[in-house]
Parts: sequence; C-alpha cells; structure tokens
Amino acid sequence: MVAERILVIGGGVAGMAAAVAAGQLGCEVILVEREPRLGGQAIAYACKATDRCLHCGVCLVSDLREELAASAATVRTGTTLQALEGRPGAFRVELSDGVLEAEAIIVASGMTPAPAAEWPDLGYGRLPGVLTGTDLEQAVRRGEPPTGGQLAFVQCVGSRCPARGRDYCSEVCCPYALRLALGLLVDRPDLKISIFYNDLQTAGRITHNLYEQAREKIRLVQGIPARVGQADGRLTLVYDDVRQAAVSREAFDGVVLSVGIWPRPDAPALARALGINLDAAGFFAGQPGANWLSSRPGVFLAGCCQKPRTLADSIAHGRAAATAAAAGAAARWEVKVG
Repeated sequence: MVAERILVIGGGVAGMAAAVAAGQLGCEVILVEREPRLGGQAIAYACKATDRCLHCGVCLVSDLREELAASAATVRTGTTLQALEGRPGAFRVELSDGVLEAEAIIVASGMTPAPAAEWPDLGYGRLPGVLTGTDLEQAVRRGEPPTGGQLAFVQCVGSRCPARGRDYCSEVCCPYALRLALGLLVDRPDLKISIFYNDLQTAGRITHNLYEQAREKIRLVQGIPARVGQADGRLTLVYDDVRQAAVSREAFDGVVLSVGIWPRPDAPALARALGINLDAAGFFAGQPGANWLSSRPGVFLAGCCQKPRTLADSIAHGRAAATAAAAGAAARWEVKVG
C-alpha cells in the first residue's frame, strides 16, 4: 500500500527533507510546525567555509526551504499535535488548529541545545565574553567578530555527563567547533585558538580532514575546564591537563562553550500524545537496524528527535523515514541511511 496522506510533525531540516521526499513519491503531504517559520535550530547557523567548503550543511537549509515551497505540500505553522488515534492507514490526528486523517505520521520535532547556564562554574550568563557556539555565530553574522587575541573552545558542555543523565556523546560538537574555529581564522589569522576536549571525534573522511586542517592552526588540549573565572579583565580557565597530568590555569579573551544536543523538553508530552516510547536519554526510541521506525506502527522518526545528528545526516534520515512511510510496509522495507 502506498500512503495517500502523510503528516510531518516539525519543519526543521529533517521534517522539510521528509516532506519533499514524500511528495516526490506521490504522497499528499501536510507539514505542521510549532514555530511561525521553518528551519528549526539550523536557521541560526552561518556558513563556515574558508577558502574551501567545510561541509557544514548550512547551505542545505535554504535549498530545502525552496524545494518545499515549490512542492505541493501544505505547510501549517504555529500548529502542534494534541492527540493521535487509530492505526496505520487510518489515523485520526487532533491538531491545535483542527482535526485531520492521515495514513502515516513522520515525527521530526527536533532537539534543543543544552542550556549552558546550568553549568554555572563555566560562567555563561555571568561573565562577559563567555558565549555558546551559536551566540558566536550570530555575533559574526552581525559583523561583531571576537575581540582580543586568544579564544578558548570548551567541548562537551551538556554531553558525556552521567550525573545529568546525559552520558552520550552529541557527535556533532567536535566537527562544529573545528569548522567554526577555522572559519574565524580566515578573517582573524592572528587569533590564537585553543580547543579543550575529552576525546576529539574524528571519525569519517570529512571530519578527519577537518582535524588535519585544524591541528596545523589550532591548539588542541585534552582536558575539560572545571571552572571559568575572571581576573585583570580576562577570563581564566582552570582545567586538568590530561597529557601533562597536572591542574593548569590559563587566561583568554573569550570562551566559547560547545553545547550538546538534548531532547526537546516537550518530548515526553509528545511521546504520550503519539503513543510512542522514549529511550534512556529521552529521545524518541527507534528500532534496532531501522531507527526511523518508532515503537508504534505507522509512526516514523526523522532527524535529531531520535538521536544527535549533523544537518546532512538529519536530511538523509528524513528522506529514509519518508521512503519507509510512503512504502506503507515498514517491517519489510529495507533502507540504508546515508
């Protein structure tokens, strides 16, 4: 059976990719988005190209918005799901602006960045010059590059933190910091950048190439700062230097916190409304070997609502979810997520 109508919940990159792909497969598509505009978290990101493309994926966002606008999909912003009843092929969906029927549901409700202020020892919201990566990107887009000559990136803020139930790696933060740092050096070659990390995630050809470029220009320090303070008008970092087996202190002009990917705070309520399960970390639980399948037949998952992903991986996951939803036979459908 080919699904006649697919409802996509979420208008970020995964949801837009799913909607476009489902439409190309001949389905009627309705996309609902809680916010007044499409793009999700990615609309705050800036291109990080240097003298070459660093494959950050930001350019894909505008491409998807154009593809969606040119498609036959119906888009309803400012709309949320309230309840879901029925079975695959005959779902009744209660939305905040009405009721509709759909054969399949694709959930692409996105993620939320870890709240940096919940780590007060790192100074966010308390010390001038302590920013998140997104804060820095937006400042650069406004034409306000970092001042001073020394900048520190602190990785794993909100990730790999068992005490907070966030013992997973957010996967995207290391290549994100490498790209952002390399991009800053284009306009500020005099800038001295240090990246403090637990373990740099360099798997994959693109990320490995980033690492090779970065280690020639950026100081990489294994050791996560435990505290950020202020003295003589500069920021001071206290950290365990793993390789030197010592506690060290250094001064910087700015500190950038690479915050991890968390499930959205409304994920439990949405999971209850959809009748699907969450995993131990609070993301929507996918099925082994086919993580675009939820625990409820006919309800599919796309993008970072299921686990942390890059923009490109979220788009590929959205397309895979659309293919499975349109096929209408998820248990037998085999799709390789690229």
